[in-house]
Formats: sequence, structure tokens, C-alpha cells
Amino acid sequence: MRVTITFHPIYEFFTSFYVFLDKGGQKRTDLGLSWVSDVKSNLSAEFLEEVSKKETKIKVAVLQYYLLSQSFDEHDDILELLSRIEQEEMKTLITPAYECTEFKDQIPPNVKDVIPFLREWHEAYFSTIDDQILNNLRESVKKAFGLQQQLDARQLVEKLTNGVILPKESERNAILIPQYHYSPTILHEKTIHQYIYFYPVDAKPIEEGSPPIELMRTIRALSDENRIKILKYLAQGDRTFSDVQKFIGLAKSTVHHHLIVLRSAGLLSLVLFENQQHQYRFRKEGYMGMEQFLSSFITDNDKEIQT
Repeated sequence: MRVTITFHPIYEFFTSFYVFLDKGGQKRTDLGLSWVSDVKSNLSAEFLEEVSKKETKIKVAVLQYYLLSQSFDEHDDILELLSRIEQEEMKTLITPAYECTEFKDQIPPNVKDVIPFLREWHEAYFSTIDDQILNNLRESVKKAFGLQQQLDARQLVEKLTNGVILPKESERNAILIPQYHYSPTILHEKTIHQYIYFYPVDAKPIEEGSPPIELMRTIRALSDENRIKILKYLAQGDRTFSDVQKFIGLAKSTVHHHLIVLRSAGLLSLVLFENQQHQYRFRKEGYMGMEQFLSSFITDNDKEIQT
């Protein structure tokens, strides 16, 4: 297996746009619904009508897969890259990777019609975000390159995705791209030849004296009695979703929510298989890391907290 770690601002640009389209996903992001409301006030009525359509999500997926198949310079401007896409023939935009998606039989004939709305998104929102966010994403890639020298391919994927364990028997390569807007959720796709992971990075600058969001995420995950019970159950061995649901006796949607929260906090690993249900595994290092993280923050008196 070969692992490629890459980043360009246009990936984060598409991720931010995709979050705005994803009503279900918005509830699971650190940005939350308040971010959606704030951004909406700067967008046109025509834009808001367009993004409410299911086919818009498909158009964005087509363009995103196309970008993943391309090579371009780190300094290429987002608007310039969108102009290049606009000049491509439609058949060129449909990559083999896209043909593996759930949308493969639902390709709108006018995919490039979404580009004017992408330009509006750039002007109204993406061009206004803190430059430090993009710089921190770039820095995360440098750190990932360092880890790549120390870990094998599957260990590297597990580390950067906070617990995704790929099948030992798989021959697929992996593409890893850091992202901020969907944090702490991991975006993932599986094609014939690749695993694609947009892994979360806490790239927003932290206010002085504030606890790291990663720490708060873990504390919140451990603040629920049922989630503690699930962790104790999984500490006994790997289990499928059905196993967990049967054990805890809650509705599937509730169990799904609890598992997402625990996964986002790095307390569970997701063990993938080629021909059977994936399983959840207690991730001891996530729990032990939390203890060290909390102690480090509380006892760090180098910076005086303003009150």
C-alpha cells in the first residue's frame, strides 16, 4: 500500500462548500449550525436556492473527484483552477473514481453550471477565512510527512485519521488530505484502487488561556453514561455496530450518534474489512492521551490566564 499526503487550499474550499450543503453533517461539526446561519446572511437568494437541490451535491462531487485526479501547483489560485475546469469537456470531468460512487448513475448534464455558485462561495465566504487556518493545514502536512518516515502505511493512516484501521488484505492505496471545516468528522470514500480520507485537523487558532478543542471533545465524549458503558463493552474485544446496539439497547440512530462522538474523540478505532462488517475497537491510546493532555493544560502556568 502506498500512502499519499497532500494539500491545496482548493480542497478545503470544496470541503467548506460541501459542509454548507450537508444539513445532516452540519450538526456533527465543531462549526455547528450557528456557522451556517452566519454565512447564509452573506449569500444571494439564488445561491441558497441552488444549494438546496440534491443535484448540486452531485455536481460538487464530480468536480471534487476530478480535482483529486489532477496535479497542480500549490500556488495555483482557486479561481484560476475553477476557470480551467470550466474549459474542460464534460466527459473529461467524469473520472473512474467518481464512477465508483453512489451517484454514478445520477450525473446531471450541466455539471459546470455550479461553478458560478462556487465563485460566489469564494467571494462571500472562503476568501474571508483566517489565513492561519490554511497555514496550519499546510503545517499539518509537514508533520504528517515526518510521521511517514516513522510508521508503516497502515499505522500512518490510523494515526492521522484518529483510528481508521485499513484491511490487511487490501491492495488499495490511500490518499490523505487534512481538512478543518468538517472537523471532527472524517470524510471518506473507497474506490476500486484507493481509499480517500479527508482527515480532521484543529486548524483554527486557539485563544490564549483556552483549552484545546481536542481536549474538550474528549471530555464531552466521556460525559455520557451510555458512552462510558460502550467503551467498557468494547474494551473486552472488537464488536460490530449490531453487537453494540444489542448490548446497549438503544435506538440505532442514538447508538450511531454515540459511536460518532467516541470516534471523533479518538476513543474508538474503526476496523475495516473487505468482505465483512466493520468493527469498533477500544482505542486505549486515545484515553491515555486525554489524561496527559488534561494534566499538561492544567499545570501549564507559563501563561497567565486573564480574568
